[in-house]
Amino acid sequence: MFKSLDEIFSKVAGELRSWNGVAIVGAGASIMAGLPISSQLPPLLWQAFNEDDDARRVLTTRLGLSMASAKTLIGDDESAVKAAYEVIVNSPRARSVFQTPLLTMH
Repeated sequence: MFKSLDEIFSKVAGELRSWNGVAIVGAGASIMAGLPISSQLPPLLWQAFNEDDDARRVLTTRLGLSMASAKTLIGDDESAVKAAYEVIVNSPRARSVFQTPLLTMH
């Protein structure tokens, strides 16, 4: 159960935030169809960056951290997730790894 309105609004904002990073066109907006909402996408980002060391290095530098697993680098931190979306735009390998599972959901 939520303890305050702030927690409720934070959860709702996390589910709706799109981060300007990746558009899923034609996938629909139905959660009931099994499509992920924004707050459910970080695990796909972790996988994408773990499979593309070059993109993970760029992200590591951008975040000012030492090389680590993508889950450690990104986690659920909003600023790190936003940075990951900005990096993935220019990383064809990571972007492909991120987008491929979304294709099978529709």
